[in-house]
Amino acid sequence: MSAVRLRLRSELRSRWRVLLSLAMIAGIGGGVALAGLAAARRIESAYPRFLTATRAFDALIEVQTPDNGPGPTPEQQGVTLEPIRKDPSVIDSSVVELYIAEVLTPSGHSLSFPEVFPIASADGRIGTTINRIKYLEGRAPEPTRIDEAVTSPSVAALMGVDVGGHVRLRVSSSSGRTSDQSLTIVGIGVMAGQVDASAGGYIPTLVMTPAFYRAHTGPGERQGPVLAVRTRGGSAGVDALVKRFQARGAPIDGLSTQRAQAVGLQRTIRFDTVGLRLFAALTGLAVLAIFGQLLARQIFLDSREHASLRALGMTRDQMTLLSVLRTGVVALGAAVLTAATAVALSPVTPSGPTRVFDLGAGVHVDGLVVGVGAAAIVVLVVLLGAVPALRSERWEHRTSTARSEVGTVANALARASFPPPAVAGVQMALSSAPPWRLRR
Repeated sequence: MSAVRLRLRSELRSRWRVLLSLAMIAGIGGGVALAGLAAARRIESAYPRFLTATRAFDALIEVQTPDNGPGPTPEQQGVTLEPIRKDPSVIDSSVVELYIAEVLTPSGHSLSFPEVFPIASADGRIGTTINRIKYLEGRAPEPTRIDEAVTSPSVAALMGVDVGGHVRLRVSSSSGRTSDQSLTIVGIGVMAGQVDASAGGYIPTLVMTPAFYRAHTGPGERQGPVLAVRTRGGSAGVDALVKRFQARGAPIDGLSTQRAQAVGLQRTIRFDTVGLRLFAALTGLAVLAIFGQLLARQIFLDSREHASLRALGMTRDQMTLLSVLRTGVVALGAAVLTAATAVALSPVTPSGPTRVFDLGAGVHVDGLVVGVGAAAIVVLVVLLGAVPALRSERWEHRTSTARSEVGTVANALARASFPPPAVAGVQMALSSAPPWRLRR
């Protein structure tokens, strides 16, 4: 073992550039493949993580109104919803009011339901403690300011405003009177239910303050209360909650759930995740093919010194071990570079719409992918190096055996007094023959 250790140290000093080059090829290529796998997992889990972190509502529950005849007043609807808020299965809730209003944009266009949902709540919990908003620009509105509001990027684009822009909200009442309220868009962000309009279940909200809610209490200004709830068990808990109260005679219905948006989003991003996994697989195969050839070539070049090492007393097993250890050094370096490359590329992903609601934008370490991937790199590199190392050693063994047999035949001819030209000719002829032909 001391001979192997001394030789390995000597090779590390004299051939470190070659070994480093091999490690960089395997490490950087493997890191790109792992970055693709980690990105696929990150994109796949982005929206569920967003729902959990923002304490997203599981459903919106409303009071049903009859098709014919007068329905319950907003106050009566609030009384109907109050027992639901106190149900043990409800973790958190907030009563939201939808205003019968139109938005007048700076360009003179008028937007109304269902293009924009102007909403507000008395407690101001929507967007702050339940269904929290992830702000992309600006800030949260001051609860005491009647003229501040926040909205989503798509609604802001529809209204043609940025942060600091102004719109007018024209609120109608049952008496036919209207009142205009100037609103400043102080923040643009996303919250659950208004992430991607193409995914389904999209709610284009314009969120006003509790001060606005208290200032607009006229008859007919509000469509009626809607209860946003978070329940134990998620969407399944909502179904059980609604059925339980309907069985008691409560005229309620589940207006909207997060399920539609979540399912639609997961279906939309599936193309990205499948594409990233295919990219990772193809990159890995390409790196294995290129690196395997380079490593095999280097091992065969190194085997040219085996005869000299054998003459110095190293055994066949020691030379095989030396080759495996040399490959192991490359494998460890490749594993470190693989992990570093995968982590370094993590800020590039996710891209597209997923980046909007990803809460962990920036450097991200996927311990499972990086750990398993780095270990796999070590195993694969060692296996790729072991095969040519064994083949090279067997070839050297056959060559040395063949040379011994050639010497035996030539010596026999010389002892039999054959002419020197004949002995030399036989030796040259047998030396040019393949080893397996000499062993017959």
